Amino acid sequence: MDVFVKDIGIVTSLAREAHVATPIASAAQQLYLLVENAGLGPHDDPSVVLALRRADWA
Repeated sequence: MDVFVKDIGIVTSLAREAHVATPIASAAQQLYLLVENAGLGPHDDPSVVLALRRADWA
């Protein structure tokens, strides 16, 4: 996920500079950051599901 965080950061940064809305990319970036903050950064994309299951929604 660390690579995903880096790559989506590049995408959203370039889009922001170009004044282009990227709502799906922005939402994905937030999910990837959630995964990274959950300590699952070194893992692959299925870790998104693990992070969501672990998230404290209360």
